[in-house]
Amino acid sequence: MHKYKKKNILILFLTIVLILLIAFPVIDMIIKNNSSSNDRIIYQFKKNFEVAIPENVLITNISNSYEGIHNDGELLYTFQFDKHESIEFITNIEHTWNHTPLSDDINILLYGGYKNGINYQYNLGQKIGIPIVENGFWCIVPKDIDNILLQYSFDFTLSIFDTDTNILYYYKINT
Repeated sequence: MHKYKKKNILILFLTIVLILLIAFPVIDMIIKNNSSSNDRIIYQFKKNFEVAIPENVLITNISNSYEGIHNDGELLYTFQFDKHESIEFITNIEHTWNHTPLSDDINILLYGGYKNGINYQYNLGQKIGIPIVENGFWCIVPKDIDNILLQYSFDFTLSIFDTDTNILYYYKINT
């Protein structure tokens, strides 16, 4: 009888462990689904760039490959502003963001090009769908990325606001 009691306790223990292993991801998914995807993206944007997004912008998920426990991936969202929202947003960023064009290194990283005799073919922006923005503003976090073209992996967030189309491109990569 004593042998069966140990076996039952072991089975009960393993059952509880299995239930917990299944329950935690399900609970996490439920919590994530209860807050809208757009609300999370707006929150992340505001946290990264310390600028609010107007409430009525049209948000489009262009790409999001973030998965797994390491949180590697890329995402691109666009925020479409109307004329009034655009003016308000520009007022909030014009003294803290950079005016286009992008820095040489960021431009090469997004669209490819040569620097110091090396042909860089990352083309990150081109592959995911960020157009070349002629008129606008841009900001990258962290702001002090040194030698970005020589890094073995990338972990940054970039936003580019196109003043011709009133579209904000919100791009994040972690490799």
